[in-house]
Amino acid sequence: MEPENTIEINSSVLSDQSELLNTIFRMYIEDINPFIVRFEVSKGEFPIEVQNEISF
Repeated sequence: MEPENTIEINSSVLSDQSELLNTIFRMYIEDINPFIVRFEVSKGEFPIEVQNEISF
């Protein structure tokens, strides 16, 4: 087994933008994701979000 490559990340930039990031994630969870699920169901497809949850 090969050793994994490690990347160092300075996350202070993300901390400075935490309110914006929280807003973006909330919008995705509450608004965009449900639309994607309804769209997939309307096409007769199994929602990928549910499939991802089952896979883990």
